This record gives sequence, C-alpha cells and structure tokens, in this order.
Amino acid sequence: MKIRTQLLIIVGLGVLVLGVLLVLSLQPQQQTISTTPVASLQSVTPTATPTPTEFVPTQKPLGPSEITVTPPGLGEPTLPPDALAMHVASTATSSPIPPSLTPTPTASPTVTPIAITSQDDVPMVQIPAGEFIMGISHPQVGQWFGQHSEIQFLTDDFAYVQTPQLTVRLDAYAIDKFEVTIDRYRRCVQAGICQSVSALQTLPDNYPVVGVTWDDADTYCRWVGKHLPNEAEWEKAARGTDGRWYPWGNDWAENRAKEVDTPQDLRPVGSYPEGASPYGLLDMGGNASEWTNDWFDPYPEQPDMTLFSGYHGQERVIRGWLRGSYSLLGGPKGSAVARIDNLPNVPPPDFVGFRCGRGPIQDWHNLVIHTSLSSAVATLTLDLSKMVYVPAGEFIMGTNDKKSSYAQPAHIVYLDEYYIDKYEVTVPEFAAFLNGNSGHSYGCGGYSCSGFDRYGGTAIPGLSFVDGQYQIKPEAQHWPASDITWYGAQAYCAWAGKRLPTEAEWEKAARGTDGRKYPWGNDWNPDWAAGMYFPRESPLASVGQYPKDTSPYGAMDMLGNVEEWVFDWFDRNYYAQAPYANPVNRKSSGQGWVVRGRVGPISQVGLTLRTLGVPASGGFRCVYTPASSR
Repeated sequence: MKIRTQLLIIVGLGVLVLGVLLVLSLQPQQQTISTTPVASLQSVTPTATPTPTEFVPTQKPLGPSEITVTPPGLGEPTLPPDALAMHVASTATSSPIPPSLTPTPTASPTVTPIAITSQDDVPMVQIPAGEFIMGISHPQVGQWFGQHSEIQFLTDDFAYVQTPQLTVRLDAYAIDKFEVTIDRYRRCVQAGICQSVSALQTLPDNYPVVGVTWDDADTYCRWVGKHLPNEAEWEKAARGTDGRWYPWGNDWAENRAKEVDTPQDLRPVGSYPEGASPYGLLDMGGNASEWTNDWFDPYPEQPDMTLFSGYHGQERVIRGWLRGSYSLLGGPKGSAVARIDNLPNVPPPDFVGFRCGRGPIQDWHNLVIHTSLSSAVATLTLDLSKMVYVPAGEFIMGTNDKKSSYAQPAHIVYLDEYYIDKYEVTVPEFAAFLNGNSGHSYGCGGYSCSGFDRYGGTAIPGLSFVDGQYQIKPEAQHWPASDITWYGAQAYCAWAGKRLPTEAEWEKAARGTDGRKYPWGNDWNPDWAAGMYFPRESPLASVGQYPKDTSPYGAMDMLGNVEEWVFDWFDRNYYAQAPYANPVNRKSSGQGWVVRGRVGPISQVGLTLRTLGVPASGGFRCVYTPASSR
C-alpha cells in the first residue's frame, strides 16, 4: 500500500511537469538578437530629434533607429558594413536611456527679506519711459583705438565687453540724484542691518560710502524700500537717450568729474554740478564707481564669447568706472558706458559705492529692440561653378582613433544638401573684399578681419597695403588667404552670399560618407597632402596644386595648405553629445572656434583632427544652402 501510494505521487508529479512544459511550449518565443561588436566603429545610441536651427532640414528626418542608410551620391563610396552595423547595434540591444546632460545652474544667493524700516532723505529723479542708446558699437571701439596710439599697452577686451550697441526701451523709474553717503549708510549699520566698512571711520559724512560689498549695497537699498538699479537703468540715467560718451557730452572735461584711484581722491557728493547728466543726476561720470543689480554677462547678440570665457556668471556689474590713466583719454573705459565686475560677497576696490532706484523690476535684456550688429549684405553674384555639390544624407563623422581624441566617437550624422567652395578663398578674392570694405582694419563686424597692424597694413601673406588699397604680390595670385580671423572669414562669406561651413559640413565634404582617413582613402602618402611639407620655400602652395588631395565630392586641399575656420564653437567633448541631424555647436563653454584641415606632419593623423583656432591664423572656404533646403 505504501509503495502504491508513492508510485501514484511520482506519476502525479510527472503529469504536472509535463503539463507545465506543454503550456510553456504554447507561449510565443521571444527573439534573441545577437550582435557582434564592431571593432573599428563605436555603436551610436539614438538621440532625440534636435531643436530646429537655421540649418535644420525643411522636413524633419527620421531618427537613426527609424531609417535606412541614404544611398550615396554619384561618385561617392558606399557606406561600409561596419557603418551599417552602427544602425543595427543601436536598435538590437536594449539599453537604458542615458540621463540628460543638465548644465550646472549659476549659483544664486538666497534673498533674505529685509523689512522696510527706514526712509532715505535724498532727492530722487524721475526717468521717463522710452528708448535710449546703450553700449557702444564695434566701429566706435576701432575708431577710438585708432585715435589713441599712446594706449597700445591695453588690450581690446576691456572695450569690447561694452558692445554691441543696443537700443533699449525702459518703463519709467526713479533713481537717487546722489550716491549713498557715509552718513546715510551709517544709519543702516547702527540699525544692525548693514555691515560696517572702514570708510565710516576715514571719510566725512557727506562723502560717498565706498568699499561696500554688493550684498550690503543691495541690503541697504531694500532696507529703505528701493533696489539697486540694473545697468540699463543706470546707463540711461547717466547718458540720456543720445548715446553720448559722458553725462555732459562727448568731450572729456576735467572740471566736470573727479578721477578716483584711491579713497583720498574722493570728493563730497554733488561737488561737480557742471557734470550733471541730461536728467540732472550728479557724479555719474566720476567720484565713486557704482554697483548695479546685474550679473556681468555679455550683451544680447555679443558675437565674441571669448571675452567672457574667464567669467562664470558669478560677478556683478560695476558702472561709472573713471580712473586717471583711462579717463584722460576719454572713450570706452573712462566713460558712462564702462563696465567692470566684482564678486558680490567680496569687498570691491575701495573706490566703489552705489546709489538706489525705485520702480518696477525690469529685465532689460528682453526690452532690446535693435542692435548695431546687422548681417552683411551680399554684393557678389553667386557662382556655383566654383563650388562642389554635397547631397543630403548620412555620413560617418568622427573616429575611434585615439590619436584624434577630440573627434571621438565615430557616429552617424545626417546633413541637408549644400554646396561648398572647391578651393579655399584666395588672396585676390579676400583682397577684393577688403578693398570694397571701408574701415577694413575693424571692418568685419567691428573686429579685425585678419592679422592687421592696428594702425594700417596687413599680415596676410601675399598682400601689401599701398595708398589705402590692398595690392596682390605677383607670386600670390593663387595662394589661399591665410592669417584671417574668424570674424574676417564670416564677414567674407556673408559678403559673397554664402556662410561659413559647420564643422559637420566641412567634415562630410572632406571625407565623403565612408569615414575615410584622408581625402583619397585610408593609406597615407606624404606626397599627396597639400599641407605636408611645411614650412616650404614658398609660404603657401597654389590652390589645387595637389590633385590627389581631392575629396569624394571634388573639394581640394582639405588636408593642409592652410587650416580652415568653421562656424562651430570648440568643445573637446562635442562629438560625444552632438545631435544626429545638422549638428552645429553654438555653445560658449570653450574659448574660441574650431579650425580643421591640419598642416604639416601632424596631418598624417587624418581629416578628423580638430583644434581650437588661434585668433588670426586660419584660411577658410564658404558654403551655400539651396533655397529648397533652408
């Protein structure tokens, strides 16, 4: 009986197991896709469709996981199998979505509420609503430097942070007629609200208080029911509406303002009534410099972010900076447009004070209605016969070669169709642009077009400057233009009815679609590269002199002769995070723009080499986008 029972249990368990197996066999089988890693190219995870830019296609392309590889154009090599595997790998293997890269926000101090427990016994001036001119234009900076050769020891940067010139419309507001005095600030200290400063012990009661941090200046203004003026409010109150250099006009006058280098140079507030602004405010052209409410950031449409590469959005703006070595000359630094910076919680130089304003808080950056920067108008008839056509489609951008570390990883990119110059812009072509561009020394958006001598002449090989015109040396008739600034390249392309290529456009035009290392293929030959032998007996080779240095599309000299500017801002990690369609890096996290097509022995590394351009060192070529793809 016991044995029979055991047999029945065993049989029952067997039936149960068979039933489970039968049920499992009826379930649909999950397909397992095995992918073989690609040795030479890294698989690319699909990225989100990018936010449209001026180069975005008219019809949004599909993402990498939704497409088939675009057929190559005529004469174009086909995508190799390992490139096709990029698309397979991106869809076959399930992987978690990587977290979005979120930039670290600028640290903002916690605002402590300040009870309005005092009143300021100082007259305030009502500033009417309306437009005014803010900042200075690039040509004004160039003209000022040209008139004052005695200040060659200064760099351009301090003047250009006040550009471009803006037209801003502000609502009505009020602002103190005088700077906050020692006597007024002492009351805040005695009330236990503001921090004491040494000036309370060293200066008379009717002098401006100086050495106050931004934090305490802000605290004082809020304590009396006001606020620090933003720099647009400060500048309109100081300059009026007509863009004058000083509160009283455009000519420096020693009897209208006090230059201050130390606290001993300060004077009682209101000591220079003849230096009043158009609205009657005093001491805005001298005496103490003054805190404003703004962060030290670029003005809207500022094209040169390198001016601010050393700042981190943590400094506040100081206005009215008038010191002897600069103010005697007048102009950008010693005037009502001058702006400097200081950390808000760090005591500033001991000549910095403040005044307060009252009225609605205005974000003037959103009230700009015009800037002095305008797009150049094309003056040439576009000649497509001197350009080569690059069809829309995908290509392999970047590399996994460790020798080209800033171009990693290799990844698939889609570009709209475009044309690109067959040759680099030549010396005669750039000379024609300069000769038709009055004020050439600062004629490219207000910046130098090339490595000019600031007071005349040029550093462009093959050009001489005679009687106000650029003349081409006989041997330079076919040289590429070099020692051009990024601004000069950008301005020339606009003048020609074109634009600078994006980095992706340059790379596709140079490599085709198959990820080749050199324009002619993957095997190195030093005799084929236009830029291999450097320096030469002749500074530059004629364009098109190296027929083997020709890309699959027919663009010549992409590997050498001169390095070439592209539109993109340099970021060594950009390839790892660039979007799939029409990528262009407009960010300002680096220190300048990209140059491509390296010169000399390093060119053996190949076309993927990318680096930060030296300010006036490159050549360039331009691109044109057909109207159907804009």
